[in-house]
Amino acid sequence: MSFIPACIIILASVPALADAVTGHADGAPIAAPIAISEVERAALGAAGTKQGPRMKAALNSPSSNTDASPASRAKVWRVGAKRQLRYPSDAAKVAKDGDTVEIDAGIYLNDYATWNQSDIRIRGLGGMAHLKSNGLIPNGKAIWILNGDNILIEHVEFSGAAVRHTNGAGIRHQGGDLTLRHTFFHDNEFSILSGRLPDANIEIASSRFSDTSTVSFGLW
Repeated sequence: MSFIPACIIILASVPALADAVTGHADGAPIAAPIAISEVERAALGAAGTKQGPRMKAALNSPSSNTDASPASRAKVWRVGAKRQLRYPSDAAKVAKDGDTVEIDAGIYLNDYATWNQSDIRIRGLGGMAHLKSNGLIPNGKAIWILNGDNILIEHVEFSGAAVRHTNGAGIRHQGGDLTLRHTFFHDNEFSILSGRLPDANIEIASSRFSDTSTVSFGLW
């Protein structure tokens, strides 16, 4: 198994343009120059870091012990095999702007979701929430399609993304700012596929991109 790059912390603030690429070429990693961001300092709450006030509120809000409980104006939605919401796609249908979605660690097979919410935090709980695909994705794009702005995803794994036109992605980024922390992309046709969105940024920290049997192109 090869990593892109192996076991390092990736700190990047990348304008969401199609020519920002990290990938594989004949088994060797390739990387376009990308600026080091302040995402790690943002995680530590350092002063002066670019972080919207609504996301700050979401990061600091306490989690509830119920499956859907208000935390100020927002709710925390819990997802898992023994919960009312069994799949991440269930949460994608009911969550609102500013909510938090916590997904129990485990494998969620062939579950695909479109997230239209902004200022939302989606995270694996108790380990990695693994979104695994083993066939062609019905939406023709990605395991997760992101249309909202100011989205944070952490402790989530994406694998097996494939579509008929061979550009299936773990994440199709179609919205605004996106932050990924402690994520893992492998065995996808593309890891993250983004359009030309000059006002959007993608920040990545402590994440891995690897491939064992299929091409996984990282960021496009």
